[in-house]
Amino acid sequence: MKFYKGPKKILFMLCMLISLMMVAPAYATNVSTCAELEAAWGDYRTPPDAEIVLMNDIVCAANKTFSYYGSLDNDPGQSTVITIRSSAGAKYSLNARVYANDSTEQDIAFTMQDVVVQGGVSVGYGESVTLSNVDVVDGKIDAYNCGNISLSDVTVDNAGDTYSISLSYNRGTVDLTNISISNGDGLYVYDGTTVTLNDVSVASTREQGYGLSLRSVDELIVDGLDIDFVAPGYGRGIALATVDGGEIRNVTIDDTKTHYTGTGIPSASGFEFMNVRNVAFSNVEMNNIGTGISAQDVYDCTFDTMVINNALNGIYGQYYQRMDFVDVSIGNCDAAVNLVNVSDLTFSDCEIGVDPSRTVAWPVKQGMVFSRAQNITIADSIIANAKADNPSATIKTSHGISIGKMCHHFTVENNVIGMSGADVPMGNDHYGIEVSWASDCRIAGNVIAYNGLGGIYQSSPYNERNTFTRNIIFSNNGNKAIDDSDLNYRKTPPVFAGATASFVTGYCATGSCLPGDKVELFEGDAAGLDALVFLGEATVDANLEWTVPGLDLRPGTVHLTATITDEWTAAALGMTSELSAFTATIQVPAPPLEFTTYTQIQNNYSMAAVQLRYDITGTGTLDGFTSEICFQIDASKTPVAEVWYPDNISAVAVNMGGGVWCVEIDMSNISISAGQTYPVNSWEQVQLGIHYQDWSSISASLVDPHALIFSGSFMENDNVTVYDLYDHLLGGTEF
Repeated sequence: MKFYKGPKKILFMLCMLISLMMVAPAYATNVSTCAELEAAWGDYRTPPDAEIVLMNDIVCAANKTFSYYGSLDNDPGQSTVITIRSSAGAKYSLNARVYANDSTEQDIAFTMQDVVVQGGVSVGYGESVTLSNVDVVDGKIDAYNCGNISLSDVTVDNAGDTYSISLSYNRGTVDLTNISISNGDGLYVYDGTTVTLNDVSVASTREQGYGLSLRSVDELIVDGLDIDFVAPGYGRGIALATVDGGEIRNVTIDDTKTHYTGTGIPSASGFEFMNVRNVAFSNVEMNNIGTGISAQDVYDCTFDTMVINNALNGIYGQYYQRMDFVDVSIGNCDAAVNLVNVSDLTFSDCEIGVDPSRTVAWPVKQGMVFSRAQNITIADSIIANAKADNPSATIKTSHGISIGKMCHHFTVENNVIGMSGADVPMGNDHYGIEVSWASDCRIAGNVIAYNGLGGIYQSSPYNERNTFTRNIIFSNNGNKAIDDSDLNYRKTPPVFAGATASFVTGYCATGSCLPGDKVELFEGDAAGLDALVFLGEATVDANLEWTVPGLDLRPGTVHLTATITDEWTAAALGMTSELSAFTATIQVPAPPLEFTTYTQIQNNYSMAAVQLRYDITGTGTLDGFTSEICFQIDASKTPVAEVWYPDNISAVAVNMGGGVWCVEIDMSNISISAGQTYPVNSWEQVQLGIHYQDWSSISASLVDPHALIFSGSFMENDNVTVYDLYDHLLGGTEF
């Protein structure tokens, strides 16, 4: 080992001293009494011992505070380490308030572990704050102007009329895990680069209290937050102001006690936002609250899987932009959605007025209400059960969707409005959709039913370029599917000219349409109130005529309805008319095919065996047919028909009266073409068995009315009839 002398020795010793100062391990002081703790803590102007270990519960005089201000801590570049913990395996109580502040050097590294503090903890201008397995009673946790803050396994009880945890003006990250707050207000964070909360519960007893309040946070991560308001007053579940970025998931907010004075109506808001951006919310449930979401100036946020139940309002506010609401369920409230001055919002797979299962009614007074809104999409959702206090009142507001004053560019598509997800009627008291002073809206592919005043209602002369297409609208209390209130620039519905099974033709009056306008055809009702099944569409030609081709209308009486929509040009307004009505008798022509039938019938005491073969002539192909063979039998008996071959057809015996029974053979799934036989192979036949229910002798009493019962080879039998599926006779003679 080398030894230094003179100046070198002095320099060496100085270096060693500095080194020891920088790397020396923290020492611990064991304390068992408040006096020993006071001695270890020292004067408030000098730093306490680095580590104070509680050997048992420390009982101090009432209102005792251990304070450190750091005014004489002149050790630049080296942190002041303050650690208070219980001895290994224990959790002792300290009935005093702990306060540490170093505004000069801002270098306190404060740690508390395995301690019950009866009085509160406050750290100011610290470099770091760490609390682990700490219970704070009759006080709060307060950290301000600090660096990184970490709280884990911490409870705060009875903080009084103030925030239970207050973290403000912080320079670093905030990390809170497994936090429980009761008998006080919630959690407040003001400033922080990244704030992370995991498994936090708050039972707020403060009037006008908060569950979680955050301001000026760069990024927020919340996973697991339970808030319950248990005292009267107007509270706020989660209040965010000036937050840019983050996720909030797995949140429940419940207001069991706070109500508007004398009303019994919950008053605490679930979310209250101001200037919030780029936050993703998921798996949120709010019950018994005032307003689910109340916000202003919120941008680029998403809400996925959220329930708002038993609230004054669901989603409320203004200046929302670029927001997505997915699988949001709102019910048992006044207005489910009421938004003003919003843009670029999407609501998809939502439930308004029904529970998340889409089967149980959750009534609301108003469904979705918009004013001064643009670029809004509502899709694949249930909107039902908007129930007015007085359905006959002059002012009608209990609509499924209200697209109101100065709205434009709405897309409402593929929704069910007025029914549950199980197609149970749950109509809105007034209109399914009201469009008032709106433009450039597309309402497409919705099912709108069981609403009190009608399907779609246009109530303003200022409506322009609103298109309604392929909506199924029915059973709206005897009211129109589409009602333009004579304000729709009098877009005249199309006129029908005629109908066949395969096409429908019509025209429009001169001046009421333009070439290029679109006609949509529906199966409807006799009064022209309903659009039940979309059948097809056509374009108006230069002669102002139209034809919907490619149809397959059923024979008999068919009720048709149609709308017409402007081509969007400078001369037209892109509007859709009301429905027109037309009743047609559709005749379906018989296919150009003819059947010749051969039979062989053998009687064997209690069973008659019938074999059939069909020859087909003519042209074309037939998809499905039926056949019938009739017998005169003992009127006191009941026959049974069975198919032995092939196994893809069926037969049933039908009583025609007077002892005549016909065996009806269903071959609706058999496709056959001209020039073929059925069955196709010459050695195969349709094989039937006929016997009485009591299995008595049938051979003596079964008589072919055409006297063609025989044994031997097949012979032509005109007694066997063949029909297509539209009951056209294709072979045989009807009995």
